Amino acid sequence: MSQGVKERYGRIVIVDPQLKDCKGHNYRYAKGIAEELGLPAVVLSHRNFDGEGDNDIDVRPCLSFDQYNNSAFKDGYRPSFFEKLTRFKDHVFTRLKQDNGIWEKKSPLGTLVNIAVAVGNFLWFFPALFHQLYLLTFGRGTSAHTDLAAMELQAAFERVGLRQGDLLVMQTMLWPTFESLLELKIQANKNYGCDALFIVHEDWTIYNTMYARFSPAKLEKRVLESLPFRRAKIVSTNKPLSDYCQEWCGYYPQVVNEISFPLAEGLPHRNIDDNGKRKVLIPGVYRGDKNFESLEQLIAKVTAEESDVEFCIHESVMARVQLPSQGGCTYAAYSSVNGAYAWLEFLSQFHLILIPYGQEYRHRISGIVHEARLLNIPVVCHSGIADASLLADERCTYGNDGERIAEAIQIAASQATNGTAFKPERAPAIDEVLLDKTGWVEGREKPIAVQVKPAWTRCGTSVVLDTQMDCLVEQGYFVIEIYLKTEPWLLRQDQVDNCYQVMRAGREFSGGMAVRVLLKNVTLARLLSYMYRLARKRIRAFFERENIHSTWCDPDVELVDYFKKNRIELALVNHIFNDGFARKNIPAQKFICETHDVQINQLLLRRPELKDRYDSELDYELQLLKSYDAVVNLNRIEHKMIQQVVGEKAHFIPPPIKSRPMKRRYRSIQALLENESQFTDFLSLPDRLDLLIIADGHPANIKSVEGFLNDVFPELQQGITLGLVGTIGKHIKLPRESKGRIFVFGYVENLANIYDFTKVMVLPDIAGEGIPIKTNEVLALGVPFVATSHALRAFSGDELRTNGVLSADTPACFARKLTALLRDTSIWKAQREGINRLTGVYSWARYMEGWKTVLPATAEKKSISRSEMFIKKESNLESQG
Repeated sequence: MSQGVKERYGRIVIVDPQLKDCKGHNYRYAKGIAEELGLPAVVLSHRNFDGEGDNDIDVRPCLSFDQYNNSAFKDGYRPSFFEKLTRFKDHVFTRLKQDNGIWEKKSPLGTLVNIAVAVGNFLWFFPALFHQLYLLTFGRGTSAHTDLAAMELQAAFERVGLRQGDLLVMQTMLWPTFESLLELKIQANKNYGCDALFIVHEDWTIYNTMYARFSPAKLEKRVLESLPFRRAKIVSTNKPLSDYCQEWCGYYPQVVNEISFPLAEGLPHRNIDDNGKRKVLIPGVYRGDKNFESLEQLIAKVTAEESDVEFCIHESVMARVQLPSQGGCTYAAYSSVNGAYAWLEFLSQFHLILIPYGQEYRHRISGIVHEARLLNIPVVCHSGIADASLLADERCTYGNDGERIAEAIQIAASQATNGTAFKPERAPAIDEVLLDKTGWVEGREKPIAVQVKPAWTRCGTSVVLDTQMDCLVEQGYFVIEIYLKTEPWLLRQDQVDNCYQVMRAGREFSGGMAVRVLLKNVTLARLLSYMYRLARKRIRAFFERENIHSTWCDPDVELVDYFKKNRIELALVNHIFNDGFARKNIPAQKFICETHDVQINQLLLRRPELKDRYDSELDYELQLLKSYDAVVNLNRIEHKMIQQVVGEKAHFIPPPIKSRPMKRRYRSIQALLENESQFTDFLSLPDRLDLLIIADGHPANIKSVEGFLNDVFPELQQGITLGLVGTIGKHIKLPRESKGRIFVFGYVENLANIYDFTKVMVLPDIAGEGIPIKTNEVLALGVPFVATSHALRAFSGDELRTNGVLSADTPACFARKLTALLRDTSIWKAQREGINRLTGVYSWARYMEGWKTVLPATAEKKSISRSEMFIKKESNLESQG
């Protein structure tokens, strides 16, 4: 151990919620870290930790969250005692009404039981009524989620007294553990003063995480600088993962050498029983059916060509797989082995180790490979995974479907005793990485901004709001996102699941810091007060009602306490109907409203009865905007109208036109729809659509799409096909003659590369306010399109004319342009140069410069060129997940 590490740190605190016993790699790795650094260690493990093992380290069982499939954002739902009692009642009553071994349903006793159940259900009505009255009187409390990981980590850190001079080590993947650590900043409301080292073993795309499209490019500013520690550093245990991060977004975690354990006991000698068989260990207790299928396929390949192999497989795996009965190969089972040294002794008796994982492990080194390297036990694995990067001979790898596996086993077995299985190069040891200043990111006390958003899962507005958050982060803010939903909080599981979807969709691209999704906590007092104000006509406008309702969303106690104890520099309020909540709950120094559009104009599409009150509604909206320190709008015409009332506080900042990273690609539109939608009618679906419209059920979209279907589509040739993506299909009625030509796909979870299967995009807007973000997305992707002038309203007439972007505003013109594009692709090629010039004007840098004039100055100002470069890379490179 380096003397410098001992001088710098007094103790190691290791966090590993997957550590449940002394039999697996997690225990051996934690033990190895403690012994290699030579410091006193405390290990925070799973609460069900079984402590039977060798040379026990100080393990504190206290965690229960699963960092590989973190459900922290769905743990806000806690059934009340009454709800649990109701469930038990329903279960008992249901069983009583069923046939059983004591009575039949139609027997006299069964009839008597049915009568008793009916009476019981009737009597249950009264306690249920009183319970609802109780909830209405006192409310259901906050709907803010409970981040289980953050709460458990806070309690554990307090219990062990985490402090300055400690080294916190977390075995993790990139997400979602960091999300909980940012929430810990709210829960604990302090900086622990220690250093935090994150040892990343794998690629986050393997697991069920909401951040499959989140780029590590944002780790430094968004996460590492904002954690509640003195400084933080990420290292990886394999070079392929670090190379992947470098290629994708320019972030390169240092690679740390595997931990050489157990140092005290030394290493056992190889002890292979020479019985004429090649002894092959297939380690692991697998999680998914895919692993079992891969194993069955590999063994079948070997047994077809080899007869002198003895496979040793974990007993739980042998119970699940179907092993070939033909051939001369034999099979043995092993159970879990207690202790690090005993495990290495067990490994030493095999000729080689077979890793049965496929390409999903391309950025992950299996723990067993590090252990095999200690003893020079050859390894056979897939050529496309990270394990292969350590092997000296590439012939010890197999291809897809087990190609060359028999040959690989023969070659690896020949290396069993000569110690040439692995490359001699080794990464730096953990103490070297700790002392190396490279990669350490100092924690910063950043100014705090709160962004109040509507809880819409995916639409044009959410794209703009995500971009605004990116801007706040780049300007040096610690951002707390608050999503407000309009529905009452009813303590239902489906509401919690929906809140999870809001966070997942709203943060999938931009990531985030702390987050809340709040529903209205309706109480009798609030209802009576609201009804009184209505009766006395003290509510001046419809949007004032919305603002009153927003005040019924209650933040949790921890967030309120955080607001009280910290200076909130900025509240960014998206849409004026969230003004009431923001003014009541956020003690900000500066309030900025981003209007997106003039709300009364949007509201008239849903509530035409407000047309008679238009002037008073508009006046209320403008006066409310006037009360803000700054007002941002995206539409030129609306900006000029707002500026007449607000004055110099009004700012026009159009959003940047940039494509977003693609989570996955599909080979066909059929495969895409099978995986991402509920669409099932594939028989008549062509391989490529002529036209595509993407729209939700907004009244403006309904009017626009109906206009296209009634006036333009009949003018097109009979063979032309059209796809409708989004909830728009629920709101329009298609004529019978369109069958086989118009395909309603419904909601598509991930659009992926759907544009690859479309010849021309249709942008038929004839109604709507603000700007159509879907037009920007089509422009960013560079796909052919035909649009109305209303769909291009984000741009001035001069911009469109200068760049040769022409609209189609009559049905005949629209149909003519569509027909021309479908017949002759060279027309679009001629237009591309002008489109590229137009989109180039609306850059991320220009957007950032616009917001700099609005946002309060922060202490930390950095050049945006590096971030802009990463964002550009992130947009152009697709995840291989």
